[in-house]
Amino acid sequence: MSKPVVLVTGGGSGIGAGIVAHLAATGWQVVSAGRRQATLDAVAAEVADSVVPLVCDITDGSSVAGLMKEIASRFGHLDALVNNAGQTVIGPFKDAAFAELEQLIDVNLTGTLRITHQALPLFLPEGGSILNMGSTLASHNQPGTTTYAASKGAIESLTRGLALELGPTAHIRVNCIRPSVVRSEIMTSAGMPPEAYEKLIEDRGRGYPLRRIGEPADIAHMAEYLLSDKARWITGAIFDVDGGYAAWGH
Repeated sequence: MSKPVVLVTGGGSGIGAGIVAHLAATGWQVVSAGRRQATLDAVAAEVADSVVPLVCDITDGSSVAGLMKEIASRFGHLDALVNNAGQTVIGPFKDAAFAELEQLIDVNLTGTLRITHQALPLFLPEGGSILNMGSTLASHNQPGTTTYAASKGAIESLTRGLALELGPTAHIRVNCIRPSVVRSEIMTSAGMPPEAYEKLIEDRGRGYPLRRIGEPADIAHMAEYLLSDKARWITGAIFDVDGGYAAWGH
């Protein structure tokens, strides 16, 4: 029996790399997409032939079209999609260059729309599952993350809307995971010094009810469940996977 096929965007690092590795280890054929071939290859090397690393810029329509063409050629279809690729801008909204904010929206929101729209024709009539990556910041805002939080709020709305549209006709379930701070490169890639990031995760971890920040594997296990047939009656749902952060209510 052939393995189910899943596309994971942002698969070269952080949460994405954790999801790629875990799904490959639990019986999925994974297409790992991202902008950097070297990081994609490094993750794929750890899980042998269960991962196909393919470079794709989700802000570029022709790049996304090329990715879908390659998936169709190799596998013929998709069973699942994980929209994980994202970036952030750190600092006050008024001080940010507007081009940076546009780029964030183009990756986090428009890129998700673009990938999803072009991936849908690859799903079989029996359907499948789409998993979007949100953030607790969508409802628990923090200064300096306004545009990022807004983009993730839009992802939640997109999740619910697609669940209503795709469930009855395409038999595709659509859900969203909202992590809080999970160890990744998203903050350092946005310019935060590594030592500041280490202090951030140490300080934030002490304040969570479970007394630690998240690790990529914490998100990957939930992703596996939501993509699996065990979650066959779950769609349009938003799940906090956050060490209890959302329980604070602020």
